[in-house]
Amino acid sequence: MSDSPAAAPSLEDATVRLSKPVQVLTETVSVWTPRNPLGNDFAEAGYPTYFDAAGNNYIDSKVMTKFIARLAGWPITSAQTMEARDWNKCALKIMSFLGDGAAESGS
Repeated sequence: MSDSPAAAPSLEDATVRLSKPVQVLTETVSVWTPRNPLGNDFAEAGYPTYFDAAGNNYIDSKVMTKFIARLAGWPITSAQTMEARDWNKCALKIMSFLGDGAAESGS
C-alpha cells in the first residue's frame, strides 16, 4: 500500500477533439484545450452548474459557455458556434473536474 497522495485532477489533460472546427480569432481550431479554472473564473462567469431543491444537477448553459471559452482562452463567440455534441463533451469534462456528479463521457 502506498501512502502517497493521489494526483490532483486536472483539466489541462482533458482536451476534446472537435467534430467540427471553430473559428478562434484568425485561427481555425479543431481541439478544445482547457486550463484549470481559477477563482476569478467563477467571480467573472458564475458557477456553471446548480442543484434544484430535489438535488438534481443542472448546467447553466450561459455560464458553461463562458467557462468553455475562458478555459480555452477563446472569445465567447467561438464557444457559441460549437457543435452541440462538442459543447456537451466540454461541459461534461468541466463538470467531472468540478466534482458535480456527472460521469465523464468517452472521447
